[in-house]
Amino acid sequence: MNHAPAYKTVTVDVPLCRDCAERHRVAAQNVSTFRRWRSFIFSPVHIATIGFTVIFFKMDLSWNDFQGLGPRGLWIASTPVLALLLAIWLAFWYTRPDRFEPRSDITNACDFSTNVSMDFGPQRHIYSLRNEAFADAFISANRDRVWTREDQVRNSWRTAYLGVIFLGGLLIARLLLWYYTEK
Repeated sequence: MNHAPAYKTVTVDVPLCRDCAERHRVAAQNVSTFRRWRSFIFSPVHIATIGFTVIFFKMDLSWNDFQGLGPRGLWIASTPVLALLLAIWLAFWYTRPDRFEPRSDITNACDFSTNVSMDFGPQRHIYSLRNEAFADAFISANRDRVWTREDQVRNSWRTAYLGVIFLGGLLIARLLLWYYTEK
């Protein structure tokens, strides 16, 4: 299982009554630009950014030093610059959630999870709705899309079939390797 942080921003149009929309506007905090970007500015990844910048300026090499190497010379000369750009991109990518507007009680009232399906199954989410009337309306509007026990069993069988096909392919590949190479 991959434990690397992955972020996907999903927006959903949630119908709010006028009172709830107004309460959300009042409760929504205006976040300063510095507060939104401080996790990017103070990211530990910038230790590498500073290091690659120092290396780049301390190299004291000219393009003539790499011309004899051909295309490899361009790659060797550009490695610190590429590493610097990668470090900046990583800092930007992994601090994205910190730049969102903080959630209010109204926006927390309708929440959903990331995709909880298995790798080869259809996408599905777990919804958390605080308003019972809204939850009932949501369920009735999406009744044909509700995940059932039959869907779970069907998905488990699909995963088992794919596993058998994969293992069978590995076995066939191994037998062919043994047959043609005798190893």
